[in-house]
Amino acid sequence: MQHRLAALIGGSLASEVILGTFHGMCVTFLRKHGSKIGLRPNWVICDRDQQLQYGKSALNDPQFSEQVQDQSIKPKTVVEAISKAKSQGYSPEEMLRQAETSYQKLMAALYRSYTDLLHADNCLDFDDLLLLGEKLFRSHPTIIAHIQHVLIDEFQDTNTVQYEIMRLLAHRGAVTVVGDPDQGIYGFRYAQAINLEKMTKDFPGTQVALLEENYRSSSSILKASLAVVQQDNERIDKNLYTSHPRVSSPMVRPFSNPIEEAAFIAQEIHRLVAHTGGQLDYNDFCILMRYNALSRNLETALKTARIPVRMIGAQKFFERVEVRDILAYLQLADNPTFSPAFERVINTPRRKLGLAAINAVKAASATHKISQMEVLVRAVRGKRFAGIQPAQTETFRKFVSIICNLQAMAQEGCPVAEIIDNLVERINYADHLQKTYGPDAAFATHLAKESQAASNSPPLSQLSHVEELHRSPVKPANRPTFTMSDTDLDRLESMFNTENISLPDDIVEELHH
Repeated sequence: MQHRLAALIGGSLASEVILGTFHGMCVTFLRKHGSKIGLRPNWVICDRDQQLQYGKSALNDPQFSEQVQDQSIKPKTVVEAISKAKSQGYSPEEMLRQAETSYQKLMAALYRSYTDLLHADNCLDFDDLLLLGEKLFRSHPTIIAHIQHVLIDEFQDTNTVQYEIMRLLAHRGAVTVVGDPDQGIYGFRYAQAINLEKMTKDFPGTQVALLEENYRSSSSILKASLAVVQQDNERIDKNLYTSHPRVSSPMVRPFSNPIEEAAFIAQEIHRLVAHTGGQLDYNDFCILMRYNALSRNLETALKTARIPVRMIGAQKFFERVEVRDILAYLQLADNPTFSPAFERVINTPRRKLGLAAINAVKAASATHKISQMEVLVRAVRGKRFAGIQPAQTETFRKFVSIICNLQAMAQEGCPVAEIIDNLVERINYADHLQKTYGPDAAFATHLAKESQAASNSPPLSQLSHVEELHRSPVKPANRPTFTMSDTDLDRLESMFNTENISLPDDIVEELHH
């Protein structure tokens, strides 16, 4: 953007423009003027994992122990509640004043504890950057007095605090915002498309210019899109048009289940490649998904059809944390000497085994040259090992029983779906996911549903992908996975990574949702 500005207005003028995100701009001003609102020098910005650690520390405060235990509150739940409050401009005290239930009051108290912990470490989280930036601009307007005009892009994705920052920066009333409420996608981050309406009230004389020409889509795509968005009676009506020629209309096809849908997509790609005389190849197709968890059936169908795949901005089904956890159980049942699988699941879900106990098992395995699973089996039978306490043998017994049950079901030829369902229920895995990732973890029940897709799968002993997973590297569970190749590849994309895609054929999965 800086280079584009320089090309338009010259390097000298471009260098005077304050250019950046809301967060980045606030960091710049807080670094320079933070002392005016009580910030100490050399403050640091904590990342998401560190936020969770602070949330955990707040939960461990003895004053909250009874309430936290009763309601099974996890760090992620606390951090997200605090983030929501901050996005609305609420301090801990304001959150407490707004609280109506004991749970909300507890969250406000945890917010205060969390804030105190960050303050003690001279640390800010990302929401603090906006809150404190707004506080700085409001209490010391002279530091932004030189700003003459404000321009904001993607305005429909601004939240309450960002809107207030914009109001303060635009103190001269010279402001231009560009936004489209039809494209608001950050409601889950507390963005408010209503900010566009507030503009006309807070800035009298605001002129609205409708940008109605679409430069990206064909008239067929535009017509189909309008048929959807025009059902919102509260939207700002626009007469969109495009100069692109009309092409074939989008095909909408219903399916009875996701497996049938995925199979059709693979067949349709094959058909189009075969019947276009070389005009289309696999690299010309893009499959869009609403969220990453939908990739499983598509990956399977495309692999079966031998269509090469490239994942962009998404995580492959077999690389997701919940899938690897369950597969590790199956791997351990299939091969009890496989230590990576053992180490992944011995304390997942947590079994009140400390690091010392787990290290003692590992040490005993090395000393006696037996597998870690065999250490557990012998301990259950009465064998004593250094560092392993007798009280831990009951926990070991329950774990060994789980693995033995998996082996028995596999030997009986039970379908994989039945084995997985039994395992998920026996170890309370869905509950583990909910507690770990919070009540909004949509994938908490996804694995159990996906196991139904394997109802016609072979017995456990015939699952070839177990060895494939053993050979593949374990990647961080919460980061996108990228698998690139120079060959022609079909693309599986998450929706938010497709803004500038221009390909002959796009397929959208699970559109009805």
